[in-house]
Amino acid sequence: MDVFRSGLSGAFNGGGLEHLLQQQQQQQQQLTSATTTGTTVAGTAPSRMVGSGNVSAHTTVHVTTSTEVDPFDEKRIDEIRRTLRMLEDIGHGRHIINWTELVDPSQPVESAKKISAALARPTTVPGAISSVAECITTPAHLSIVALLDPPFLAKVRDAVLQDLLNALTMVHESNPMPVCSEMLVEMVKLNLVVLRGVASTLEALLSDPNSRRAAIAALGKLADQKRGNEVFLGAMQNLEPLVRMIDEPEYEYDCLAISRLLGWGGAHRAASLVPVKRMDHSSPVTAMTYFRQRDELVSATFDGTVTIWGTPHPSTGDVKAAVALDLPQYCVPVAMDGPPRGNYLLIAGMPFPAVNVQTMELERGSINSNVMNNSFNSSGKKRSSFATVSRGPIVRLLTCNESTGAWTSGETITRKENVTLTTAAALASFVVCTAESGPSDKLSESGLQHDLVLLNGHTSQFLRRFERVHDDYTTIIRAAEDGDRILFTGSRDSVVKVWDIRSGNNRAGLTTAATMSALATPLHRLKGNHTDTITAILPHRKALLTASLDGSFLVWDARRMTAPMHEVRLKDPILDLALADSGYVVISTARGLKLFSLESLKAHDIIPNVAFTQLKANNDGSIIFAAGNSGVSIYALHR
Repeated sequence: MDVFRSGLSGAFNGGGLEHLLQQQQQQQQQLTSATTTGTTVAGTAPSRMVGSGNVSAHTTVHVTTSTEVDPFDEKRIDEIRRTLRMLEDIGHGRHIINWTELVDPSQPVESAKKISAALARPTTVPGAISSVAECITTPAHLSIVALLDPPFLAKVRDAVLQDLLNALTMVHESNPMPVCSEMLVEMVKLNLVVLRGVASTLEALLSDPNSRRAAIAALGKLADQKRGNEVFLGAMQNLEPLVRMIDEPEYEYDCLAISRLLGWGGAHRAASLVPVKRMDHSSPVTAMTYFRQRDELVSATFDGTVTIWGTPHPSTGDVKAAVALDLPQYCVPVAMDGPPRGNYLLIAGMPFPAVNVQTMELERGSINSNVMNNSFNSSGKKRSSFATVSRGPIVRLLTCNESTGAWTSGETITRKENVTLTTAAALASFVVCTAESGPSDKLSESGLQHDLVLLNGHTSQFLRRFERVHDDYTTIIRAAEDGDRILFTGSRDSVVKVWDIRSGNNRAGLTTAATMSALATPLHRLKGNHTDTITAILPHRKALLTASLDGSFLVWDARRMTAPMHEVRLKDPILDLALADSGYVVISTARGLKLFSLESLKAHDIIPNVAFTQLKANNDGSIIFAAGNSGVSIYALHR
């Protein structure tokens, strides 16, 4: 009887873990006795916990030590080690067959046939099963195990399982948990194990703090693969109380994600994010903005297409493009914004070399022969401005008739060719602010200079330049909620600064870093600063929310900015923030969306295994728009 498949295996249902530890300790004591006292080892070798390790009946090897070994006699100890390794090789049949050469994951069928034939030989020693299991070290190798002949499949599988348990429950210098978790998940996928046994083992591993990380990793992968599978959900239901009891901060994300994927505790969550729909795009979304007055979403994609979306259909909820336009050829949108009044749209674009654009599109798989032939964009639509090729950054403006809601084309402002335009903001009174990096105009200075430039959107006239605002590229510009004179900027230098664009001073009014970018004298020295690129700045009433790729999320008192009022450190890089209703903020990380309460400073829900580079909220914060490589996903806040 196949004890594991029937769910009776003591090792895999958690009952044999303590026994495994005791067995290994006894083997280590025997090995110590063999090397430090006069002992005869006949036909035996230190074996792993799987397999007998016995030498075949046709081979007898004797090793006799007549005197005690001086622990400082390294030469003698090395000789004994070599002898013991030889005995182990003989006991596992390695002197007859090189099992490593037979295990080839690129040819699982052939490998399985060769291994099955070798194990079927009469001269093969019982320890050969352990030797084969030693070679199964990655999830890809398990496809070979699944194809072995029935007499050997169960034996090799059980040996691999016991090795996994050993790795997960014993102390190691390296961390074997990630690969062990992946192998456990792969065994479930290949139907090498039964779910009842898996659930019992995960229960034992979750109960032990030393193996909890591996159990959470394995359960998370399984939950993602088996989402919606009623059989799997039923087998794992006993794990819910254990997962809920885990309160270590490092597991917060994973436990919430597992609960979300398995549908645990939905009624107990104070708030959650509910997927509504996804608006597919032909190319990755690189910029997005939202006009609250008219409930209009605007998205721009890597292929240079800008789309203003109409309102959802009242019965079907479908959203169709109301206005679509194209930027010049190979000009990629890098930023979009609109003022609070919503009377115009700013689109900032950077020219990309044609080869780079085509390569990135080919890697993504979204480019077609028409694009390569320079006839159409990736949506198949003829480019209205195809003959135009921009040599420098551009700022494209569209104006909106506030009475009719109709959009018309406005100014197109071209910047210098040697300038990199990284982001932009639309201010009141048709004033445009761009972040530009380029060589210094002064002969005595070298390197890049990172400036803010104010432009008149009506006439394209230059208004003002703030020089050397940061030590590195500016990544974000946000206007205060009044949209009039206060600007917030963030940079790759991990600094957030506040500017008064009406003042006569080109220096920042406040800064969240220890030093100014161009000056050595700090204006404000703050505790708990960001340490990586600033990715989000969100003014909210009398508070300012900032986030960084270092995983830090800070809440400041915008009136003082002397120190953060609240500080949260996440394990994953933060990509963007959006304010939701009822005091919640949605945080986009490299691993998923997190719904976070500003009151309790705790996560209430998670959308796992997604990555969105930009977030926007609708007028009342009940809807969240999340942009990424696949388009724009829409989520509703449920309370």
